[in-house]
Amino acid sequence: MITIFTATGNDLKGVLESRSYEDIQDNIHSSTFYKGEDYYENGHVSDAMYSYDKIMLTAEVQGNLTYKVIIRIKDGDVSGKCTCPVGGICKH
Repeated sequence: MITIFTATGNDLKGVLESRSYEDIQDNIHSSTFYKGEDYYENGHVSDAMYSYDKIMLTAEVQGNLTYKVIIRIKDGDVSGKCTCPVGGICKH
């Protein structure tokens, strides 16, 4: 997992909701951010699920293949990873 940003609290949904669009954009390379936004807006994200323990969000994203994306909060860090070849913070 690669850290996206440091957060206070342990509720991933609350942490993400407390961040503005610009806050999140500032922590991800701009081309990666806009490609990911395009994937979402064009319906390539499916099976999004928020964990019961409120620390993890998972989804599937259709690129060349279907990739699994995980966003997680642990020890104050919001981190992400993907099953694509990039493996970390990617457009998926």
